[in-house]
Amino acid sequence: MTGQPPLAAHVIVALILLSAATSALVRAIRARRVIVPTAVGLAAVLAAATAGASFASSQNNGASLAMALAAAAAMFCYLAAVYSLR
Repeated sequence: MTGQPPLAAHVIVALILLSAATSALVRAIRARRVIVPTAVGLAAVLAAATAGASFASSQNNGASLAMALAAAAAMFCYLAAVYSLR
């Protein structure tokens, strides 16, 4: 991605994901179910956001890899949470 508009769109999506992850954790705590995978998922989303911010400023390949791995970990955590609710 080059230019400001795609980067701004990426940041907006990241903020929406952070909001959704926080909401999911609040709901899990209120329901007293799947708290651990939801909390780990939120931590992974925060890690992905941090790595993404680092990548945006430095263009470091390691930061890009960290962002991708953290996003994959978050997806796995939320998949585990949904699966355990079956």
